[in-house]
Amino acid sequence: MEEKIKKEKFNISNIYILLGILVAIIILFSILSKTFYSLNNLQSLLADASWIAIIASALTLNLVGGEIDLSIGSNIGLTSCVVAIAYANGINIWICILIGILIGLTVGLFNATIIVGLGVNSLIVTIGTMAVLKGIAFTITGNKSILIMEDVLGFLGRGKIGGIPTALVLAIIVYILFEIILKSTKFGREIQITGSNKDVAYLSGIKYKRVKYITLILCGLSASIGGLIITSITAVGMPQHGMGMELVVISAVLLGGTAFTGGKGSVTGTMAAVLIMSIIYNGLTILNVSSFITQIIKGALLVLIVSAYEIRENRSRVTS
Repeated sequence: MEEKIKKEKFNISNIYILLGILVAIIILFSILSKTFYSLNNLQSLLADASWIAIIASALTLNLVGGEIDLSIGSNIGLTSCVVAIAYANGINIWICILIGILIGLTVGLFNATIIVGLGVNSLIVTIGTMAVLKGIAFTITGNKSILIMEDVLGFLGRGKIGGIPTALVLAIIVYILFEIILKSTKFGREIQITGSNKDVAYLSGIKYKRVKYITLILCGLSASIGGLIITSITAVGMPQHGMGMELVVISAVLLGGTAFTGGKGSVTGTMAAVLIMSIIYNGLTILNVSSFITQIIKGALLVLIVSAYEIRENRSRVTS
Protein backbone atom coordinates (compact mmCIF):
# COMPACT_ATOMS: atom_id res chain seq x y z
CA MET A 1 0.00 0.00 0.00
CA GLU A 2 2.84 2.33 0.94
CA GLU A 3 4.56 1.60 -2.40
CA LYS A 4 1.37 2.48 -4.28
CA ILE A 5 1.13 5.84 -2.48
CA LYS A 6 4.76 6.61 -3.36
CA LYS A 7 4.12 5.87 -7.03
CA GLU A 8 1.04 8.10 -7.03
CA LYS A 9 3.04 10.94 -5.47
CA PHE A 10 5.72 10.51 -8.12
CA ASN A 11 3.16 10.64 -10.90
CA ILE A 12 1.61 13.80 -9.48
CA SER A 13 4.99 15.49 -9.13
CA ASN A 14 5.85 14.45 -12.67
CA ILE A 15 2.72 16.18 -13.97
CA TYR A 16 3.61 19.31 -11.99
CA ILE A 17 7.08 19.32 -13.56
CA LEU A 18 5.54 19.07 -17.04
CA LEU A 19 3.09 21.89 -16.29
CA GLY A 20 5.98 24.02 -15.02
CA ILE A 21 7.91 23.42 -18.24
CA LEU A 22 4.77 24.22 -20.25
CA VAL A 23 4.29 27.58 -18.50
CA ALA A 24 8.01 28.41 -18.87
CA ILE A 25 8.15 27.83 -22.63
CA ILE A 26 4.89 29.76 -23.17
CA ILE A 27 6.43 32.74 -21.35
CA LEU A 28 9.69 32.32 -23.27
CA PHE A 29 8.14 32.33 -26.76
CA SER A 30 5.71 35.12 -25.87
CA ILE A 31 8.75 37.25 -24.99
CA LEU A 32 10.74 36.23 -28.07
CA SER A 33 7.91 36.74 -30.57
CA LYS A 34 4.98 39.15 -30.62
CA THR A 35 3.10 36.88 -33.05
CA PHE A 36 3.08 33.90 -30.66
CA TYR A 37 -0.24 34.98 -29.13
CA SER A 38 -1.85 35.89 -32.45
CA LEU A 39 -5.15 34.16 -33.21
CA ASN A 40 -3.84 32.58 -36.42
CA ASN A 41 -0.79 31.16 -34.67
CA LEU A 42 -2.78 29.77 -31.74
CA GLN A 43 -5.24 28.12 -34.15
CA SER A 44 -2.34 26.58 -36.07
CA LEU A 45 -0.72 25.42 -32.84
CA LEU A 46 -3.91 23.77 -31.56
CA ALA A 47 -4.62 22.13 -34.92
CA ASP A 48 -1.16 20.55 -35.02
CA ALA A 49 -1.25 19.57 -31.35
CA SER A 50 -4.71 17.99 -31.68
CA TRP A 51 -3.94 15.34 -34.28
CA ILE A 52 -0.60 14.56 -32.64
CA ALA A 53 -2.44 14.19 -29.30
CA ILE A 54 -4.87 11.65 -30.79
CA ILE A 55 -2.02 9.46 -32.04
CA ALA A 56 0.04 9.92 -28.86
CA SER A 57 -2.93 8.85 -26.69
CA ALA A 58 -3.19 5.55 -28.57
CA LEU A 59 0.58 5.02 -28.52
CA THR A 60 0.54 5.53 -24.75
CA LEU A 61 -1.77 2.53 -24.36
CA ASN A 62 0.40 0.62 -26.83
CA LEU A 63 3.64 1.29 -24.95
CA VAL A 64 2.05 0.61 -21.56
CA GLY A 65 0.97 -2.73 -23.03
CA GLY A 66 4.57 -3.53 -23.91
CA GLU A 67 4.62 -2.85 -27.67
CA ILE A 68 5.63 -0.01 -30.01
CA ASP A 69 4.50 1.16 -33.44
CA LEU A 70 7.03 2.93 -35.67
CA SER A 71 4.78 2.79 -38.75
CA ILE A 72 2.73 5.78 -37.53
CA GLY A 73 4.23 8.33 -39.92
CA SER A 74 3.92 6.14 -43.01
CA ASN A 75 0.36 5.23 -42.03
CA ILE A 76 -0.48 8.95 -41.95
CA GLY A 77 1.07 9.49 -45.38
CA LEU A 78 -0.63 6.49 -47.00
CA THR A 79 -4.04 7.44 -45.58
CA SER A 80 -3.59 10.98 -46.90
CA CYS A 81 -2.68 9.76 -50.40
CA VAL A 82 -5.41 7.12 -50.72
CA VAL A 83 -8.15 9.48 -49.52
CA ALA A 84 -7.01 12.22 -51.94
CA ILE A 85 -6.84 9.76 -54.87
CA ALA A 86 -10.25 8.29 -54.02
CA TYR A 87 -11.87 11.73 -53.92
CA ALA A 88 -10.13 12.80 -57.13
CA ASN A 89 -11.74 9.77 -58.79
CA GLY A 90 -15.25 10.86 -57.82
CA ILE A 91 -15.82 8.79 -54.69
CA ASN A 92 -18.14 10.35 -52.09
CA ILE A 93 -16.18 12.12 -49.34
CA TRP A 94 -17.78 10.08 -46.53
CA ILE A 95 -16.76 6.87 -48.27
CA CYS A 96 -13.27 8.36 -48.67
CA ILE A 97 -13.14 8.99 -44.92
CA LEU A 98 -14.32 5.43 -44.27
CA ILE A 99 -11.57 4.15 -46.60
CA GLY A 100 -9.02 6.19 -44.63
CA ILE A 101 -10.21 4.69 -41.35
CA LEU A 102 -10.15 1.19 -42.84
CA ILE A 103 -6.50 1.73 -43.86
CA GLY A 104 -5.60 2.43 -40.23
CA LEU A 105 -7.54 -0.57 -38.97
CA THR A 106 -5.92 -2.81 -41.60
CA VAL A 107 -2.40 -1.61 -40.78
CA GLY A 108 -3.04 -2.07 -37.06
CA LEU A 109 -4.46 -5.56 -37.61
CA PHE A 110 -1.54 -6.51 -39.88
CA ASN A 111 1.00 -5.36 -37.30
CA ALA A 112 -0.86 -7.14 -34.50
CA THR A 113 -1.09 -10.40 -36.45
CA ILE A 114 2.67 -10.51 -37.09
CA ILE A 115 3.68 -9.24 -33.65
CA VAL A 116 1.23 -11.14 -31.48
CA GLY A 117 0.24 -14.03 -33.73
CA LEU A 118 3.77 -14.93 -34.83
CA GLY A 119 5.63 -13.52 -31.83
CA VAL A 120 7.91 -11.18 -33.81
CA ASN A 121 9.44 -8.13 -32.11
CA SER A 122 7.21 -5.07 -32.61
CA LEU A 123 10.16 -2.75 -33.26
CA ILE A 124 11.31 -4.88 -36.20
CA VAL A 125 7.82 -5.49 -37.57
CA THR A 126 6.74 -1.84 -37.54
CA ILE A 127 10.03 -0.66 -39.09
CA GLY A 128 9.25 -3.05 -41.93
CA THR A 129 5.64 -1.87 -42.13
CA MET A 130 6.87 1.72 -42.15
CA ALA A 131 8.99 1.03 -45.24
CA VAL A 132 6.19 -0.87 -47.02
CA LEU A 133 3.55 1.81 -46.41
CA LYS A 134 5.92 4.58 -47.46
CA GLY A 135 6.75 2.69 -50.66
CA ILE A 136 3.07 2.17 -51.46
CA ALA A 137 2.30 5.87 -50.90
CA PHE A 138 5.09 7.03 -53.21
CA THR A 139 4.15 4.42 -55.84
CA ILE A 140 0.44 5.22 -56.08
CA THR A 141 1.06 8.98 -56.26
CA GLY A 142 4.15 8.88 -58.47
CA ASN A 143 5.81 11.04 -55.80
CA LYS A 144 3.35 13.85 -56.51
CA SER A 145 1.01 15.84 -54.32
CA ILE A 146 -2.73 15.49 -54.95
CA LEU A 147 -4.76 18.64 -54.38
CA ILE A 148 -8.27 18.46 -52.97
CA MET A 149 -9.72 21.55 -54.58
CA GLU A 150 -13.11 21.57 -52.83
CA ASP A 151 -13.30 22.24 -49.10
CA VAL A 152 -14.82 18.83 -48.41
CA LEU A 153 -12.49 17.75 -45.61
CA GLY A 154 -12.13 21.19 -44.05
CA PHE A 155 -14.52 20.41 -41.18
CA LEU A 156 -12.01 17.94 -39.71
CA GLY A 157 -8.93 20.14 -39.56
CA ARG A 158 -10.35 23.66 -39.96
CA GLY A 159 -13.98 23.34 -38.89
CA LYS A 160 -15.45 24.18 -35.49
CA ILE A 161 -18.00 22.67 -33.11
CA GLY A 162 -19.56 25.30 -30.87
CA GLY A 163 -16.68 27.64 -31.60
CA ILE A 164 -14.06 25.00 -30.70
CA PRO A 165 -11.90 23.49 -33.49
CA THR A 166 -13.22 20.07 -34.52
CA ALA A 167 -9.76 18.47 -34.25
CA LEU A 168 -9.42 19.77 -30.70
CA VAL A 169 -12.85 18.37 -29.78
CA LEU A 170 -11.79 14.97 -31.16
CA ALA A 171 -8.50 15.13 -29.25
CA ILE A 172 -10.28 15.94 -25.97
CA ILE A 173 -12.76 13.08 -26.47
CA VAL A 174 -9.94 10.62 -27.24
CA TYR A 175 -7.91 11.86 -24.24
CA ILE A 176 -10.80 11.49 -21.78
CA LEU A 177 -11.76 8.07 -23.17
CA PHE A 178 -8.23 6.64 -23.07
CA GLU A 179 -7.44 8.14 -19.66
CA ILE A 180 -10.56 6.53 -18.22
CA ILE A 181 -9.75 3.22 -19.92
CA LEU A 182 -6.16 3.15 -18.64
CA LYS A 183 -6.80 4.34 -15.08
CA SER A 184 -10.35 3.27 -14.22
CA THR A 185 -11.26 0.07 -16.08
CA LYS A 186 -10.47 -3.62 -15.90
CA PHE A 187 -9.08 -3.49 -19.43
CA GLY A 188 -6.73 -0.67 -18.39
CA ARG A 189 -5.37 -2.80 -15.55
CA GLU A 190 -4.95 -5.67 -17.98
CA ILE A 191 -2.91 -3.42 -20.29
CA GLN A 192 -0.60 -2.44 -17.41
CA ILE A 193 -0.14 -6.00 -16.14
CA THR A 194 0.47 -7.29 -19.68
CA GLY A 195 3.09 -4.61 -20.27
CA SER A 196 4.80 -5.32 -16.96
CA ASN A 197 5.02 -9.09 -17.45
CA LYS A 198 2.96 -11.09 -19.94
CA ASP A 199 3.70 -14.33 -18.04
CA VAL A 200 2.15 -12.87 -14.89
CA ALA A 201 -0.75 -11.66 -17.03
CA TYR A 202 -1.24 -15.18 -18.40
CA LEU A 203 -1.12 -16.74 -14.92
CA SER A 204 -3.64 -14.13 -13.76
CA GLY A 205 -6.09 -15.29 -16.40
CA ILE A 206 -5.63 -12.23 -18.61
CA LYS A 207 -5.94 -12.80 -22.35
CA TYR A 208 -2.79 -10.79 -23.00
CA LYS A 209 -2.78 -11.49 -26.74
CA ARG A 210 -6.21 -9.88 -27.05
CA VAL A 211 -4.92 -6.88 -25.08
CA LYS A 212 -1.98 -6.44 -27.45
CA TYR A 213 -4.19 -6.90 -30.52
CA ILE A 214 -6.55 -4.14 -29.37
CA THR A 215 -3.82 -1.63 -28.47
CA LEU A 216 -1.96 -2.18 -31.76
CA ILE A 217 -5.16 -1.81 -33.78
CA LEU A 218 -6.03 1.38 -31.89
CA CYS A 219 -2.59 2.72 -32.75
CA GLY A 220 -3.14 2.07 -36.46
CA LEU A 221 -6.61 3.62 -36.31
CA SER A 222 -5.37 6.75 -34.56
CA ALA A 223 -2.64 7.26 -37.19
CA SER A 224 -5.20 7.13 -40.01
CA ILE A 225 -7.39 9.66 -38.17
CA GLY A 226 -4.31 11.85 -37.89
CA GLY A 227 -3.79 11.41 -41.64
CA LEU A 228 -7.36 12.54 -42.32
CA ILE A 229 -6.94 15.63 -40.14
CA ILE A 230 -3.62 16.74 -41.65
CA THR A 231 -5.07 16.21 -45.15
CA SER A 232 -7.98 18.40 -44.10
CA ILE A 233 -5.65 21.12 -42.80
CA THR A 234 -3.45 21.19 -45.91
CA ALA A 235 -6.11 20.25 -48.53
CA VAL A 236 -3.53 18.01 -50.18
CA GLY A 237 -2.66 14.32 -50.12
CA MET A 238 1.05 13.56 -50.20
CA PRO A 239 3.43 10.75 -49.15
CA GLN A 240 5.49 13.25 -47.14
CA HIS A 241 2.66 13.79 -44.67
CA GLY A 242 3.63 12.21 -41.37
CA MET A 243 7.32 11.80 -42.19
CA GLY A 244 9.29 11.76 -38.93
CA MET A 245 6.12 11.99 -36.81
CA GLU A 246 6.94 8.71 -35.08
CA LEU A 247 9.88 10.51 -33.41
CA VAL A 248 7.66 13.37 -32.27
CA VAL A 249 4.92 11.10 -30.94
CA ILE A 250 7.26 8.68 -29.18
CA SER A 251 9.17 11.60 -27.63
CA ALA A 252 5.91 13.06 -26.30
CA VAL A 253 4.76 9.74 -24.84
CA LEU A 254 8.10 9.13 -23.10
CA LEU A 255 8.34 12.73 -21.88
CA GLY A 256 4.85 12.30 -20.44
CA GLY A 257 6.14 9.56 -18.15
CA THR A 258 5.22 6.36 -20.00
CA ALA A 259 7.77 3.59 -19.51
CA PHE A 260 9.52 2.50 -22.69
CA THR A 261 9.66 -1.03 -21.24
CA GLY A 262 5.91 -1.08 -20.62
CA GLY A 263 3.69 -1.48 -17.59
CA LYS A 264 3.12 2.14 -16.59
CA GLY A 265 2.13 5.41 -18.18
CA SER A 266 -0.26 8.33 -18.14
CA VAL A 267 -2.38 9.75 -20.93
CA THR A 268 -2.56 13.02 -18.99
CA GLY A 269 1.24 13.20 -18.91
CA THR A 270 1.31 12.49 -22.64
CA MET A 271 -1.12 15.34 -23.34
CA ALA A 272 1.01 17.79 -21.36
CA ALA A 273 4.10 16.61 -23.25
CA VAL A 274 2.35 16.99 -26.63
CA LEU A 275 1.56 20.61 -25.78
CA ILE A 276 5.15 21.24 -24.70
CA MET A 277 6.64 19.79 -27.88
CA SER A 278 4.04 21.43 -30.14
CA ILE A 279 4.77 24.83 -28.60
CA ILE A 280 8.53 24.30 -28.99
CA TYR A 281 8.20 23.43 -32.71
CA ASN A 282 5.69 26.22 -33.27
CA GLY A 283 7.92 28.72 -31.50
CA LEU A 284 10.95 27.68 -33.53
CA THR A 285 8.90 28.10 -36.71
CA ILE A 286 7.70 31.63 -35.94
CA LEU A 287 11.29 32.53 -35.00
CA ASN A 288 12.29 31.39 -38.52
CA VAL A 289 14.60 28.67 -37.26
CA SER A 290 15.72 26.42 -40.13
CA SER A 291 13.72 23.21 -40.61
CA PHE A 292 17.02 21.32 -40.59
CA ILE A 293 17.87 22.76 -37.17
CA THR A 294 14.38 21.86 -35.98
CA GLN A 295 14.97 18.28 -37.16
CA ILE A 296 18.20 18.16 -35.16
CA ILE A 297 16.33 19.42 -32.10
CA LYS A 298 13.66 16.72 -32.55
CA GLY A 299 16.31 13.98 -32.62
CA ALA A 300 18.23 15.49 -29.69
CA LEU A 301 15.04 15.72 -27.61
CA LEU A 302 14.30 12.04 -28.20
CA VAL A 303 17.83 11.05 -27.12
CA LEU A 304 17.64 13.27 -24.02
CA ILE A 305 14.20 11.99 -23.04
CA VAL A 306 15.15 8.31 -23.43
CA SER A 307 18.44 8.90 -21.58
CA ALA A 308 16.63 10.64 -18.71
CA TYR A 309 14.19 7.74 -18.52
CA GLU A 310 16.99 5.16 -18.38
CA ILE A 311 18.84 7.09 -15.66
CA ARG A 312 15.63 7.35 -13.62
CA GLU A 313 14.89 3.63 -14.00
CA ASN A 314 18.44 2.62 -13.06
CA ARG A 315 18.31 4.77 -9.94
CA SER A 316 14.93 3.34 -8.93
CA ARG A 317 16.29 -0.22 -9.33
CA VAL A 318 19.32 0.61 -7.18
CA THR A 319 17.24 2.16 -4.39
CA SER A 320 14.60 -0.59 -4.42
